[in-house]
Amino acid sequence: MMWRVVWRRSGQAMILAAAAFARPVQAQVAAENPTIAVADGAEQTAPPAAPRIAPARAGFIRSRLAPRAGLRSDELRELEAGAVVSRPMQWQPNDESRFVGGVSYVVVDAPPEVVLRQLSDYAALKHVLPRTRRSAVIARKKGQAVVELEQGNSLVSATYSVVIARQGSQVRFWLDASRPHDIKDTWGYFRAEPIDGRRSLVTVAALVDLGPGLARMLFESRVQNLVLATPARIREHVELPKFANK
Repeated sequence: MMWRVVWRRSGQAMILAAAAFARPVQAQVAAENPTIAVADGAEQTAPPAAPRIAPARAGFIRSRLAPRAGLRSDELRELEAGAVVSRPMQWQPNDESRFVGGVSYVVVDAPPEVVLRQLSDYAALKHVLPRTRRSAVIARKKGQAVVELEQGNSLVSATYSVVIARQGSQVRFWLDASRPHDIKDTWGYFRAEPIDGRRSLVTVAALVDLGPGLARMLFESRVQNLVLATPARIREHVELPKFANK
C-alpha cells in the first residue's frame, strides 16, 4: 500500500528578504547576513551531460563572464564544458529558521529574452522546476502573479504559493504567506544575461525553509539538491524546442 504524506505549516511568520542581488548572490547575501555559510562538501545532483562548447566560443565566454559574474577560473572552465556551476548555501537567522539552497549558473544556447519569456510563462513552470507536479496561476495584479506550486512525488508532496514578478533581466519570487503553505518560507530569482548574440548566462538563486520537524530532517538535503539542479532543467526546457525543429 502506498501512503501519501503531506506536511502542513500554517500561521507562521515570514520575513520577506527580497533584496536586490546586484553582486553575485553568495557574496552579497553573506555580506548582508553574516550567519550564512557555504555548505562545505554539500551533496550536489550531477546535471545532465551537455555538448562541449567549441574552444573559440569558450574563450569568448570566459572573457565576457569573468569580470561580470565574479566566477572563479575553475567555474568558468566548467561552464565552458557545458556543466552547471553550483554554490550551496545555508542560512540560520535564528533557532527556529534554517534556509538551504544556493546559487547555480549555466550557459544556455538562447538569447536572454527567449529565456525570460519561458520563465515568465508561469502556468508552465511545472516543466521548468524540478519535481513540480502542478503550477497554476491564481491571480495577476500590477505586474505580479500569484502561482500555486505542488512539488514532490506520489508519496511526498508540498503545496505552496509564490508571488512572481519580472524586473528587467530577472524574475523574482517569494512566498505568499497569506495562502496555505506546506513550507515555512522561500525566496529567490532567475536571471538571464547576454554572453553574445545567441547565448545567455542563466543564474538561479533560491533559499528554502521547510520548517522545523520531520520534513526538515528528512528532505532538507534533497530540496537543496533540487534547487541547485534547476538551471539544467531550464536549459533543457529552453533549448529543446529549437533542437526538435531541426
